[in-house]
Amino acid sequence: MMRLRFSPFPGYVHTVEAVITYGGLKDRFTYVANDPFEPGNGLAEVNPLSTVPTLELPTGETLYGGPVIYEYVDSLHAKPKLFTPGERLLTVRRQLWLADSLFDHYVRLFVEGREPAGSWRAPYLERFFKKVVQALDAFEQECTSFPEALDIAQVRLIGTLAFITERLPKASDRVGNLFPPHHWRETRPKLAAWYDRRSQDPIFTTKLTD
Repeated sequence: MMRLRFSPFPGYVHTVEAVITYGGLKDRFTYVANDPFEPGNGLAEVNPLSTVPTLELPTGETLYGGPVIYEYVDSLHAKPKLFTPGERLLTVRRQLWLADSLFDHYVRLFVEGREPAGSWRAPYLERFFKKVVQALDAFEQECTSFPEALDIAQVRLIGTLAFITERLPKASDRVGNLFPPHHWRETRPKLAAWYDRRSQDPIFTTKLTD
């Protein structure tokens, strides 16, 4: 049995959950709630970066880094692979990296926004805010060429947009008073329409834990 450490949020389905559900692999894992910001969370004992998700294998090896775990899980099922084989795989990997980095940069904004306003580092926030905007703008252009068959880049992007939309609007508005107002849907109609349609897939609404 594999042991997955992640941080469950009410109402939010993590990308790793979506990949597991897609492959029909729920019963092959045990699930451990692990907050990476909580002191003494035990993550450092198995992952030197103390990040989630972290996947402990029966062999004793530990995998960390979302895309590494997604690719391993994708190798375990017999359905069409999310890591699309063939010539398109290079594009899928690039888009996966962009979606994953978009998530990470938004989290950096969120973490900084949790600090008292007087301690915010404006240059730091501005740097990552700019990267968030540029990544969203890039996906506004690219989403019209996404294939109908889901791939791992699309799965990760849906998870990232769901996180931004559902979990962090207050944090975004809070740090946003240092910058022009930023609400991703209002200026990216193609991306919003794509997200609204594809996010209805059951793999993005099925929680693996209560």
